[in-house]
Parts: sequence; C-alpha cells; structure tokens
Amino acid sequence: QGNVSAAIGYIYFLAWSVSFYPQVLSNFKRRSTTGLSPDFCVLNVLGFACYTAYNVSFFWSTAIQNMYKRRHGPDAEITVQSNDVAFALHALILSSITVLQIIYYGGGVRALKLSKSVVFIIVGILMVCATYPVLIWA
Repeated sequence: QGNVSAAIGYIYFLAWSVSFYPQVLSNFKRRSTTGLSPDFCVLNVLGFACYTAYNVSFFWSTAIQNMYKRRHGPDAEITVQSNDVAFALHALILSSITVLQIIYYGGGVRALKLSKSVVFIIVGILMVCATYPVLIWA
C-alpha cells in the first residue's frame, strides 16, 4: 500500500509540475510577461510559500510530528510524504521564477503593479502570521 501511494504521489508531482514550465519558457522565449497577471503570480508565490512551510516542517520536524501525535494519538500517521515536499519546493521555485521574470522583463519592481485587494490580502496574511504565535501562547 505504501509503494502504491508513493507511486501515485510522484505521478501527481510530475504531472502537476510540468504545468509550470510552459509559462516560464514562453516568458523566456518572448522576453516578455505581457498579459500575465502579477496579482495571480504573487499570490501563487505566497500560497506555495505557506504550503512549503507546512510540508517541510511537518516532514522533517520531529517536534511538530510529536505535537501532532500527542493531539491525534501515538499511532496517528504522518501523511506528508516526500513527494509532497518535492512538489511544494518545486512549485515555490517555479512560481518565484515567474515573478522574477515579471520584474526582469517588466523593467523592475514597479512592474509588479498589484491591485489594492491583493495588497490587502497579503498584509492581512502577514499580520495573522505575525500575531498568531502571540495569540496561541497568551
């Protein structure tokens, strides 16, 4: 059962990972990111950064795994697998490259013209991340 799950996991990793390359290669070939939404790309980086932090910490941190087992029982299975970590890291890197292409081909950081709603979302998420540890330990 473990081998089947791992095989399916790596198949999804490969299939989904391939989807990042056409945009990056198209941007490189055209030397342009015209028509690409900076909002979408920046939110992708933020989302994949959070997803990567979750997967990496859950996969490699015995402290987090032990906290999970204390909450869900000593026999609780750690469901994050190596393919989850590989996908998260790969997605973060490729989505970051796309944002860097927007900056590079667009003439600088000003090319990242984010909408006010996206800036609000980012600030809100960062505020939650900054205050959450204080709230749960209070």
